[in-house]
Amino acid sequence: MAANNNKQAEELNGIEQMNESLTSLGSKMEKNKKKIGMVIAAVVVVVIAVFGFMFFNERSKAESAKKYSGIEAKAAAAAQKADPVLQDSVFNAMAMKDLQALAKADNGVGGTLANLDLAARYYGEKKYNEAISCLRKVDISEPVMKANAEILLADCYVNTKKYADALAALDGAVSIAKDTPEIAVRALLKKATVLDEQKKYADALAVYEQIKGEYAQQTAQMAATGVNIDAFIAREEARLGK
Repeated sequence: MAANNNKQAEELNGIEQMNESLTSLGSKMEKNKKKIGMVIAAVVVVVIAVFGFMFFNERSKAESAKKYSGIEAKAAAAAQKADPVLQDSVFNAMAMKDLQALAKADNGVGGTLANLDLAARYYGEKKYNEAISCLRKVDISEPVMKANAEILLADCYVNTKKYADALAALDGAVSIAKDTPEIAVRALLKKATVLDEQKKYADALAVYEQIKGEYAQQTAQMAATGVNIDAFIAREEARLGK
């Protein structure tokens, strides 16, 4: 059993594996609202467009958000007129064009949602600097949405080897997600992986112990899916010679 747990920990180790917390929002829309993929925490993140309705408390915000909500329909209509072989590329090209225009022209909710959408798309295309640029422009108050944006920002920083910035973003996500422990645990797991990759084993161990001590319910849920925090703790202790 111990050998299996250690093997599992090693398989899950690796900054690139842990970094796939969010898939492209564009791909998710195209594939019938596919669940956002995560390597460790089995948490379904609600599509960003749904959160847009939280901003509909003022007319100006509603009008701004409406500009964003119509982009997918417009792109889909254009794609339907294209050759079936080209429909996906037409859809993506049209959506990207309109999202970029909205992000540039609109300073309201629509622009914020467009930047978040673009960031997820750029991330899926491995254009991490472009994704970072989009995420730096967003102004979000809704905590779940904001925490996930911080995690996506951290993913981008990791892939550009800006580990200090990644850790800062993950700490921000944990702080924001105080009422959503699943998201906090996801951010902490990523933080531990970044620290482990930097060979900061004592710091990584402290994070895993924090997860086990402060998030007992989530730790048990992960164990039920085959992710054993004790195995990660044992790995870090072994690396420290304990």
